[in-house]
Amino acid sequence: MNGQTKLTGVPETMLLTLYHRALETARPDRLFADEFAVSFVERIDHDFAKFDDWRMRWAIPVRTWLIDNAVREFLRRHPEGTVITLGAGLCTRALRLDNAQAQWFSVDLAEIRPLWQELIGESARNHLVTCSVTDLAWMDRIPPAATTRPMLFVAEGLLQYLDESSVRDLVLAIRQRFPGSELVVEVLGTFTVKNTRLNPTVAGTGAVFRWGCDDCAELETWAEGIVLLDQWYLVDYEPQRQRYLARLPGMLGGKGQFGKVARLRLGTR
Repeated sequence: MNGQTKLTGVPETMLLTLYHRALETARPDRLFADEFAVSFVERIDHDFAKFDDWRMRWAIPVRTWLIDNAVREFLRRHPEGTVITLGAGLCTRALRLDNAQAQWFSVDLAEIRPLWQELIGESARNHLVTCSVTDLAWMDRIPPAATTRPMLFVAEGLLQYLDESSVRDLVLAIRQRFPGSELVVEVLGTFTVKNTRLNPTVAGTGAVFRWGCDDCAELETWAEGIVLLDQWYLVDYEPQRQRYLARLPGMLGGKGQFGKVARLRLGTR
């Protein structure tokens, strides 16, 4: 690709995620393979070396693997479902997990479009909606035919960069507009949110964590019909990669203080 990428702040974190998916693919004990990420990293002119942190080599692959599993399970139950990824960046699930029946939508800022179009590209079942996720106008750009199918929303590496009111407004808007949909979301704990500086790869982009909670059951209190179906704690997986991090839950108030992936149902269809 021509020219070095100019992404900074939260948009740059999509390259952090991309890089660690590529690194995971090269591991002999890998949790998943993302050959698209490998190819994209080779084609993008960016200083990826600044993202090379051993903690991210554990956390990002585990969260990716957990969300992959949840998306696969949704598509097993609903092969012709609609999967909408919020703050998608260069997410490759539409390429890696596609079953030739599902509809896929990625929602992200307009500045993402040039990279997304060059590396991923539109197809009959894979689409990019350029809009901030907090501007709920993106909901009007999902074709009605896609909304009549079972719907899964995915928020990975996103909600921690929004304030609590924005997160709540987004979740409640999805519940109201697409009742009965499912939401798979990565959520950080409050200790992690208060200490962005302890994550130098994220802090180096200028991004700041703003919201998190220690138990995703908290989201059930936001409105009637929100049900927590599953909650997976990152620290329960790949302990051999965690080093001293494995001791922190016992010292700092439990597993919920750190990252987790939750699956929720938002109302009744």
